[in-house]
Amino acid sequence: MSEPPVLSSRIPSLDGLRAISIIAVTLAHWLPEVGTPLSESWNWVKLLGAPGVNIFFVISGFLITNLLLKELQKTGRISLSGFYIRRSLRIIPAYLFMLGIFAVLTVWSGQKLEVGKWVAALTYTSNLFPDAVVKGLGHIWSLCVEEHFYLVWPFILVAFGARRAPWALGLILIISPVLRFLLLDRPGWLDTDYFTPTRLDTIVVGCLLTYFARSSVGKQAEVWVQGKGDVLIVLGFALLVLSVGVFSRSGKYALGPKALVEGVAVAVVIFAAVKAPNCLLGRLFNTRPFIVVGVLSYSLYLAQPFTGVTSWSGYPLSWWWGMPLTVSYALLSYFLIERTFLIWKDKLFHTTSSSAILEQPSTTEAAMDLYVDRNAKKA
Repeated sequence: MSEPPVLSSRIPSLDGLRAISIIAVTLAHWLPEVGTPLSESWNWVKLLGAPGVNIFFVISGFLITNLLLKELQKTGRISLSGFYIRRSLRIIPAYLFMLGIFAVLTVWSGQKLEVGKWVAALTYTSNLFPDAVVKGLGHIWSLCVEEHFYLVWPFILVAFGARRAPWALGLILIISPVLRFLLLDRPGWLDTDYFTPTRLDTIVVGCLLTYFARSSVGKQAEVWVQGKGDVLIVLGFALLVLSVGVFSRSGKYALGPKALVEGVAVAVVIFAAVKAPNCLLGRLFNTRPFIVVGVLSYSLYLAQPFTGVTSWSGYPLSWWWGMPLTVSYALLSYFLIERTFLIWKDKLFHTTSSSAILEQPSTTEAAMDLYVDRNAKKA
């Protein structure tokens, strides 16, 4: 029997963009924390959280769809069992570790464990019910949205086929904003900011970006973007800032096209950074510091409760403890849990991932040589 194909998830610039996302999310949770010696004018930092999550969503849809289509192209089929096993090894161990640590700290601080809320956290359903969120774990809503989407998306690809599946994605782009309008007048029943069916726009944009990049038009755009990467990246981020800071002042905009506009803005940045990694900003995204932070981004996201430790813990800690605790926990989680299961996953499925990136040479060239998917342009 022939050896299974090697599937690579390494695409240039994505770790750098993940780094920007997690830095934005972390600052949004940390700087406005209780006791921070900053004026109220710094509350604008909270606005960084939403676009940070949207960047994660678009990257996730782009990367997962790319992997699924590559598998289909190379093997002629998509192994659903293989996908869900890989996904579980990638996501669940570190997530359960975080919940376990958080539960211990909650009990240690004298707080009660509310069984219903913890069941919701364990089952990735806390975003479906406004009263099901454990104090301090509000950030897991985005993980819930992703897990719900990826329970369905591979089945859609298999059922509809790679050519017709984008029509299902287009339908989701229509349904999500419509649901936001229809569910607006149901306060207390659900929160459209976190409810899965109303938050799928940006993930879907990432999935469609994969299709665009693989299309004949996308191939032509790939040639055109050379030499224009920096301009497109700046324009994409500028549109994202305008959407968050200016356009979103309109409630109708926020309910309607906001997610699509921000998803497209992020998609422009991703396409330019991935297809023109040698532009100035592309090289920046592929430097060692950006790659390392990007690799740690999942563990850093799981560590977000520590950025606001003074709000939920009951411990007499100053606000500045948030950052060292967050970074320390992320390093512990990555090396103890996440990296271990990534190595197991790589060995089991003959894949390449981030399992050993922190031990690699620090030069940009070495990082690019190791992690650029050399077959990306052929796929």
